[in-house]
Amino acid sequence: MPRSPVREEHVGVFEAVPDSDLWSIRVTDADGRRTVRQVGSYQDAIEAYLDHAAAKRLAAKDSDIRPYIEMMRGPKLSTLIELAAESYRKKKNGEKKAKRFLGLANLMLPQFGKRVAEAITTMELESWLLDQTDENGWSPGTRNAYKSAMVVIYREGIDANLIKKNPAKLIRSANDANRRMRYFSEDEERRFRKIIIERAKRFPSDWGERLAEIDFALHTGTRKGEQFGLTWDRVDLDGGKVFLEKTKNGHSRYAFLNKRAIAALMFMKERHDKSGAPKNALVFPSGSSTQWFDKVLEEAGIHDAVWYTFRHTTASRLVMRGVHIALVRKILGHRTLRMTFRYAHLAAGHLLDSVEKIVPARRPFFGE
Repeated sequence: MPRSPVREEHVGVFEAVPDSDLWSIRVTDADGRRTVRQVGSYQDAIEAYLDHAAAKRLAAKDSDIRPYIEMMRGPKLSTLIELAAESYRKKKNGEKKAKRFLGLANLMLPQFGKRVAEAITTMELESWLLDQTDENGWSPGTRNAYKSAMVVIYREGIDANLIKKNPAKLIRSANDANRRMRYFSEDEERRFRKIIIERAKRFPSDWGERLAEIDFALHTGTRKGEQFGLTWDRVDLDGGKVFLEKTKNGHSRYAFLNKRAIAALMFMKERHDKSGAPKNALVFPSGSSTQWFDKVLEEAGIHDAVWYTFRHTTASRLVMRGVHIALVRKILGHRTLRMTFRYAHLAAGHLLDSVEKIVPARRPFFGE
């Protein structure tokens, strides 16, 4: 259950998950309908709460106050994309340049188009790039082209005095095809898991679910959207698999469950059954926001990692423990083997053991 608000002057602001720094607002619209909206940090929640209150005053008896809130909180990303495209049209060969730009920028619309531009973080943008690179087999040059489009979108918003910051500038570029794949070391996993376990002892109803989320991510290699869009009617615990329908790359596939992943699902299944939720309810009903995990990583002193790092960790550990690269591809659901070969260098020790097997057992070496 949400804790009581910590400030009397903001009675609609509360911490959704204890000790997570993930705050929500509880507000009513002009018709008196009560709703809860997850926001982010405490300061963001305060600002959103005040914006909502001001919007209600502006809207008076108008039941649809959303336009007022959007006006006060800043432009959506879709607005900035249109602005940037118009800027390209004013240049030499403008229509051609605008068309090329929109071919990149419009791919962002399903994920970010309706979001307030300044509320989108660098980590969210970079995670989206990693996800798309994986699913579509992008080259480093293609990934950098999308990053450049993001930078342009925010730059045009700043030039027009609509926004003040450009989170896309902090995204790391893909310098070459053999760039380092960031994965969690076993020591890093112990550090962030220790923090979560300690909080789960104090707040089991909330942080117990967090443990299940990270175990499922780490032991299945599913993408973030696949994990948090999974419903119970797609889970086959007896068969040790879950069916992922209409993944982002347009292909359905199975994700396979080891003992840790099954244990995580059993924990969530018990909660689901007690709640009386329908059979097609979400397996992880708290939503896909992982800001709580970002705070845990910061506390654990772990940098340059995002939720997507779990997928890299799954792949890296499979390869380092001798699983054939073709099987790793099947487990991760890569469309091409080229995507999986990014992890091949991690199998160096296993490959050395393999080539050693061709040394004759009885034939002497040179000089012997």
